[in-house]
Amino acid sequence: MHKALSITLKWLLIVTVPFLLLSASIAFWFNFSPLYNYGYQRFDIERVTGIDISELRRATDEIIDFFNATNNEDIDIHVMKNGHEIPLFKEKEINHMRDVRELVRLDYKIMAITFVIDLIIVLLFIIKKQYRHLSQGLIGSGIFTFAFVAIIGIVMLIDFDDLFILFHYISFDNMDWLLDPTTDYLVMMYPDGFWFMALGAVIVLLFFEVAAVMAAGFILKKKFPTEVISELPR
Repeated sequence: MHKALSITLKWLLIVTVPFLLLSASIAFWFNFSPLYNYGYQRFDIERVTGIDISELRRATDEIIDFFNATNNEDIDIHVMKNGHEIPLFKEKEINHMRDVRELVRLDYKIMAITFVIDLIIVLLFIIKKQYRHLSQGLIGSGIFTFAFVAIIGIVMLIDFDDLFILFHYISFDNMDWLLDPTTDYLVMMYPDGFWFMALGAVIVLLFFEVAAVMAAGFILKKKFPTEVISELPR
């Protein structure tokens, strides 16, 4: 019974750590304004939109605030263009941003839930000195995550456009994400190239997170190669 519980917790760690790392990486980049600002420069968004870079950066801060707001108010951003104040997004874009915010909130929930689960498992293993199971769980979760990253990375390089479209069909139950790149500022500010770059950033950060987790697992494995395992509480 106790051995079965230990094995179950180890596999739960293997399965949940990848979700924790992925959700944490996504949350970090969604809130990292320099990524947005770099995208504006790289894809010449100031020229594409006709909006000054300072206004784009201010809009970025408001977009990040919108994603983290506790209320359900719609996004309402106004910017200066050619000496006139204009609304940045139209109704369809506003509706899509509302849907995106729900995905961001879901990501936060996944991150919080998996963090609590993994923290409890790690503490149980440490308290009961079950370092071998802990090391196996950390190394196993790293291998699982590396495999996932490799698959996504290969698909991303082969056909990012189809992957991006498939993501939208799966994630949204409407077609508000089908925007016009010639008139809708949301897609002008964040073209496909930006999202390719952003996904690459998520994968790179995820790689370092996984490397740290696996390093911890191998250190534990080396330090406690043949330990006597204590029983977990019933």
